[in-house]
Amino acid sequence: MHDWTLVSISFTWKPGTVRLVFRDPSSQVVTLVGEDVRSLRIPRIQEWGSSESVNEVLGPMDVGNLKQLSVEMQSGDVLEVTACSFHTEKEIWASCGEEGGESRFPMSAVCILLHCLRRQSPLEEKDED
Repeated sequence: MHDWTLVSISFTWKPGTVRLVFRDPSSQVVTLVGEDVRSLRIPRIQEWGSSESVNEVLGPMDVGNLKQLSVEMQSGDVLEVTACSFHTEKEIWASCGEEGGESRFPMSAVCILLHCLRRQSPLEEKDED
């Protein structure tokens, strides 16, 4: 994950879920999710200078019955998450090629299906003579 970009971090208190959103070198968005978080440390001292790039990721490592993840930023800050489990989510991107240009946007699988259905022409009624 060296040179990936940390886009955002969000924490939902009640379920104890943290989402770290990264952009990989090919600009794909990957979200690392920690479930049932027990500890979350997010320093932003920037001892080595301002940077949103990842230097190194360690873990998740077993710490008793929990998992610990450390993300060292190229700013020198080390983000630490201790949680019951971790998993990744990768965004699905859809391209919409319209005349005059193309746009790219993240979509869920359901949205992609609905988008595709809307783009198809309605069924034509056949005249039966």
